[in-house]
Amino acid sequence: MNLLSLFLPYIAVITGLIFLAISSDKFIDGSSSMAEILGVSPLIIGITIIGFGTSAPEIIVAIFASMAGNSDLAIGNALGSNIANIALVLGVAALFFPLFFTSNLVKKELPILLFTQILVFVLLADLYFSTMDSLLMIITLIIILSWMIYAAKKLKNKQKLRQEFNQKIPHNISLIKTIYLTLGGFIFLLISAKVLVWGAVEIAISWGVSDLVIGLSIVAVGTSLPELAAAISAGRKKQYNLIIGNVIGSNIFNTLAVLTIPALFAPVALEPNTINRDLLLSTILSLFLLIIIFYNKNKLNKYVGLLLVIIFITYQIFIF
Repeated sequence: MNLLSLFLPYIAVITGLIFLAISSDKFIDGSSSMAEILGVSPLIIGITIIGFGTSAPEIIVAIFASMAGNSDLAIGNALGSNIANIALVLGVAALFFPLFFTSNLVKKELPILLFTQILVFVLLADLYFSTMDSLLMIITLIIILSWMIYAAKKLKNKQKLRQEFNQKIPHNISLIKTIYLTLGGFIFLLISAKVLVWGAVEIAISWGVSDLVIGLSIVAVGTSLPELAAAISAGRKKQYNLIIGNVIGSNIFNTLAVLTIPALFAPVALEPNTINRDLLLSTILSLFLLIIIFYNKNKLNKYVGLLLVIIFITYQIFIF
């Protein structure tokens, strides 16, 4: 085995993650601009395209992994991203900024996030992920998304949230450039996801670990790095509602859309650790976040952030 073939999977993963982040960002910009051109309000664009669009890398990776027969990689990526979004993204952001949330929509979304975790826990407790389970989760996502749009329109203090979302939408972009960003971003999403999945599977084989572990670690952390960068950027602008909103939206989408993809291709027999370790931690972190937000005066301080980061590092060490 020559040196190039030895390092090629690592190059593929790093390259795939970089282009996945860039193409996802361009795809979201193009989609947001297109929606604005079509007359969609900033509030709805923020909740749907921007809020859930950050999960585009995870869903494309899940599709390619499932098509290649690596369903554990797809499942690990979905659950690992949920864990990374709360413990890593919010944890690191809270270390830099005292995150204070004022949006009533956030308070309504947190119980929904916890509900989605519990729902999946119940559906998958038998360690068998059927197509029917997957369809039930997708229907639940559609209902939740419809409610979130309705609730956002009814908010009394929605003006601030609308302004935060409006700052995330690229304005005054021509239709040609908008189409270019949307299609170009999507094409590069596909290519980079394909490269990433190949590299991740090769690394799993060479390390002698499961696809699930690689999905929970390298792939999950990599696909969550854009959210971490976005959180720090929003923190500098004091857009704290946007930070927590993106994490909650991304986790709901990961749970009810990304996680469902493998079972849409074929029923999946799950490893016990998937439920009693990974999904359990994701659920506990969602509950912890809800308790902190409601009983700590809507604030995540640096001590909570440090605790979350320690939990994340400990978990990564444990799964290996």
